Amino acid sequence: MLFRSRAALTPDRGLIAGSIYTFTVRFTAGKDGIDEGGMMIFSFPITWTKPVLRGNSPGRIVLHKKQSCKLTVELREDHGTEYYVLIRIVKGLLAPGEEISFEIGRASCRERV
Repeated sequence: MLFRSRAALTPDRGLIAGSIYTFTVRFTAGKDGIDEGGMMIFSFPITWTKPVLRGNSPGRIVLHKKQSCKLTVELREDHGTEYYVLIRIVKGLLAPGEEISFEIGRASCRERV
Protein backbone atom coordinates (compact mmCIF):
# COMPACT_ATOMS: atom_id res chain seq x y z
CA MET A 1 0.00 0.00 0.00
CA LEU A 2 1.53 3.30 -1.06
CA PHE A 3 0.53 6.37 0.92
CA ARG A 4 1.85 9.59 2.31
CA SER A 5 2.46 9.96 5.99
CA ARG A 6 -0.73 10.64 7.92
CA ALA A 7 -1.94 11.56 11.36
CA ALA A 8 -5.24 11.03 13.14
CA LEU A 9 -6.64 12.71 16.25
CA THR A 10 -9.07 10.85 18.51
CA PRO A 11 -11.66 11.38 19.74
CA ASP A 12 -12.79 13.22 16.63
CA ARG A 13 -16.58 13.05 16.99
CA GLY A 14 -19.24 13.69 19.57
CA LEU A 15 -17.26 16.39 21.38
CA ILE A 16 -19.26 18.73 23.56
CA ALA A 17 -18.07 22.32 23.98
CA GLY A 18 -16.78 23.00 27.50
CA SER A 19 -16.12 19.31 28.21
CA ILE A 20 -12.72 17.83 29.08
CA TYR A 21 -11.16 15.09 26.93
CA THR A 22 -8.01 13.01 26.51
CA PHE A 23 -6.72 13.30 22.94
CA THR A 24 -4.48 10.80 21.16
CA VAL A 25 -2.51 11.67 18.03
CA ARG A 26 -1.43 8.67 15.94
CA PHE A 27 1.13 9.29 13.19
CA THR A 28 1.89 6.67 10.51
CA ALA A 29 4.99 7.02 8.32
CA GLY A 30 4.35 7.00 4.59
CA LYS A 31 5.89 4.94 1.79
CA ASP A 32 9.34 6.52 2.19
CA GLY A 33 9.45 6.45 5.98
CA ILE A 34 11.27 9.21 7.85
CA ASP A 35 15.06 9.23 8.03
CA GLU A 36 17.28 10.15 10.93
CA GLY A 37 17.09 13.92 11.43
CA GLY A 38 13.49 14.03 10.20
CA MET A 39 10.79 15.73 12.21
CA MET A 40 7.04 15.65 12.69
CA ILE A 41 5.31 18.85 13.82
CA PHE A 42 1.82 18.92 15.31
CA SER A 43 -0.05 22.10 16.20
CA PHE A 44 -2.79 22.68 18.75
CA PRO A 45 -4.98 25.72 19.41
CA ILE A 46 -3.80 28.21 21.99
CA THR A 47 -7.18 27.76 23.72
CA TRP A 48 -6.01 24.32 24.91
CA THR A 49 -3.91 23.89 28.02
CA LYS A 50 -0.24 24.56 27.30
CA PRO A 51 1.55 21.25 26.59
CA VAL A 52 4.15 20.10 29.13
CA LEU A 53 6.64 17.21 29.13
CA ARG A 54 7.04 16.60 32.86
CA GLY A 55 4.86 16.47 35.90
CA ASN A 56 1.29 15.48 36.45
CA SER A 57 -0.50 18.54 35.17
CA PRO A 58 -3.06 19.22 32.44
CA GLY A 59 -1.51 19.30 28.97
CA ARG A 60 1.00 16.54 29.75
CA ILE A 61 2.46 14.91 26.62
CA VAL A 62 3.13 11.17 26.79
CA LEU A 63 4.86 9.60 23.78
CA HIS A 64 4.30 5.96 22.76
CA LYS A 65 6.46 4.18 20.20
CA LYS A 66 7.08 0.58 19.20
CA GLN A 67 10.11 0.99 16.97
CA SER A 68 13.77 1.23 17.89
CA CYS A 69 14.50 4.75 16.62
CA LYS A 70 15.48 7.32 19.22
CA LEU A 71 13.19 10.36 19.45
CA THR A 72 13.23 13.75 21.13
CA VAL A 73 10.18 15.84 21.91
CA GLU A 74 10.24 19.63 21.97
CA LEU A 75 7.45 22.10 22.69
CA ARG A 76 7.08 25.56 21.16
CA GLU A 77 4.56 28.37 21.10
CA ASP A 78 3.94 30.65 18.14
CA HIS A 79 3.37 34.18 19.39
CA GLY A 80 0.27 33.23 21.32
CA THR A 81 -1.56 31.66 18.38
CA GLU A 82 -0.68 27.94 18.51
CA TYR A 83 1.24 25.35 20.50
CA TYR A 84 3.59 22.99 18.63
CA VAL A 85 4.79 19.50 19.52
CA LEU A 86 7.96 18.67 17.56
CA ILE A 87 9.07 15.04 17.44
CA ARG A 88 12.53 14.56 15.93
CA ILE A 89 14.19 11.28 14.94
CA VAL A 90 17.72 11.57 16.34
CA LYS A 91 18.90 8.00 15.70
CA GLY A 92 17.60 5.37 13.32
CA LEU A 93 14.54 5.78 11.14
CA LEU A 94 10.80 5.46 11.18
CA ALA A 95 10.12 2.78 8.56
CA PRO A 96 7.16 2.92 6.16
CA GLY A 97 3.96 2.04 8.02
CA GLU A 98 5.49 2.43 11.50
CA GLU A 99 3.55 4.46 14.03
CA ILE A 100 4.25 6.95 16.76
CA SER A 101 1.45 8.12 19.00
CA PHE A 102 1.13 10.54 21.87
CA GLU A 103 -1.52 11.63 24.28
CA ILE A 104 -1.97 15.23 25.22
CA GLY A 105 -2.99 15.89 28.80
CA ARG A 106 -1.88 12.46 30.15
CA ALA A 107 -2.02 12.03 33.88
CA SER A 108 -4.71 14.56 33.70
CA CYS A 109 -4.61 13.99 29.94
CA ARG A 110 -7.68 16.10 29.43
CA GLU A 111 -8.31 19.11 27.30
CA ARG A 112 -11.34 21.37 27.43
CA VAL A 113 -13.06 21.79 24.08
